[in-house]
Amino acid sequence: MKFCFGNFELDHTAAELRLSDGQGVHLERQVFLLLSLLVQNGSRVTTLDEIVTKIWNDAPISDAAIASRVRSARAALGDNGKTQSIIRTIRGQGFRFELPVTRKADGSIAETLIINEGVAPSIAVLPFQAFGETEQAGVIAPALAHELIVSLSLTKWVTVIARASSFQLGSVANAQSVSEQLDVRYVLSGSVEINGPNLTVSPVLSAADSGQVIWADRYNGLIDDIFSIKADVTNSVVAAVEVHVPRHQAAEARRRDIESLDAWSFFHLGLNHIYRFTEEDNALSARYFKEALARAPNFARAHAGLSFVSFQKAFTGFGADRGVAARDALSAAERAMEQAPDDPFSNFVLGRSYWIQQDLDTAAHSAVQTP
Repeated sequence: MKFCFGNFELDHTAAELRLSDGQGVHLERQVFLLLSLLVQNGSRVTTLDEIVTKIWNDAPISDAAIASRVRSARAALGDNGKTQSIIRTIRGQGFRFELPVTRKADGSIAETLIINEGVAPSIAVLPFQAFGETEQAGVIAPALAHELIVSLSLTKWVTVIARASSFQLGSVANAQSVSEQLDVRYVLSGSVEINGPNLTVSPVLSAADSGQVIWADRYNGLIDDIFSIKADVTNSVVAAVEVHVPRHQAAEARRRDIESLDAWSFFHLGLNHIYRFTEEDNALSARYFKEALARAPNFARAHAGLSFVSFQKAFTGFGADRGVAARDALSAAERAMEQAPDDPFSNFVLGRSYWIQQDLDTAAHSAVQTP
């Protein structure tokens, strides 16, 4: 398989990078593997974890070693860390290839490599502010924020900035500043206040570009119940992100020209309709999920969304043969699992697809496997 971009051709089979005139460009093996990974992922962000897994097989590797290979890849393409016109650093996340890519098998006509998955919603969790009896609050506040980083990371679908990056900005940084420095779409901040035996935790979820608060809440209790309160806050914040971020993303997508939308935007539009449980909305969801897949054929969540659509047809009989719809639900769920076996949504729709076919043991197993 060959990938063409700019004045270059990357021959994956021969492990070579060539100029358009056929002249070879020397690359060390790890640099070639990195460039190949970035090119094949297209406009999707290639995370640091993915790089370590694919190139170093999860062996311990320093950030400096990764940065060195990125510099070499940029240099080979005539790019650099200042302009980042070809390989862009997405701070706290990874790297994204910026050029359009075409691909062709040996002897075949080149076809556009349609990978416009876009960037997954990203969030930075700031250390919570401490008020009242600040010695205790000063311990609880950063610990709670760290717990939220871990819990949000387990959702898999949202990109969470590492603590080392977000905590550097402090607890009072405004959302727009965080957006500029960390290139994120959402900011989670908040406060911890202790007055005598009483504890109050107030998390706030904001859109980073505008500073608009899209969700906030307050949790009150006794300091002796700190672990129970921490669990309540963590569960509520994760649930709020699951609900309010897709809703906000869908609202943003509706304000843009449809030609400019990426796969994630179409996915959130589909998700916004799927939970209305009407035949018309189910059909709209299918349309949006298919638009997402037209831009990113391996987008697991869009396949999972189509499985959800078919499940609803099978469950409610929305103008479809229920047996066919049940089989379609399972097929789409299996495709989602092929792309993202650790994604909770993919596991969820797979379990429901087995359930609708009365395969209860396999359905239960899928539910247990959900991270």
